[in-house]
Amino acid sequence: MPEEILAEKDFNTVPYIVGINKQEFGWLLPTMMGFPLSEGKLDQKTATSLLWKSYPIANIPEELTPVATDKYLGGTDDPVKKKDLFLDLMGDVVFGVPSVTVARQHRGALLHLVCKPGNGSLLQNSLSKHTERVVQFRSLEA
Repeated sequence: MPEEILAEKDFNTVPYIVGINKQEFGWLLPTMMGFPLSEGKLDQKTATSLLWKSYPIANIPEELTPVATDKYLGGTDDPVKKKDLFLDLMGDVVFGVPSVTVARQHRGALLHLVCKPGNGSLLQNSLSKHTERVVQFRSLEA
């Protein structure tokens, strides 16, 4: 439903601010979802399983979960780094993609993008590549 409303563009264009933190999917959401991340490490198989378990919010089909986890986690064998990369993946899926989707529908409006330094998220790349007007890009100091 929200996608349909945005596609109709039957709303007043207002300045739109998009912001994302270093760890959007840091501690609270994984804990509430029962993810076993307290050990501080994660393997590829468990990450793929957790991503599929998150289908109701991630909306990634089961056949694509290994592709997504390999894309994000495949560059390292370190289980601690894999956990951090999995949290980045979930942050991008749960917060980044919806932000990009809404920003794309606000073409023609004043758009401000605010990201913390070192964020590596897809939000920066997607908005700067696909949005007509990225008026301001600022990194906030930690």
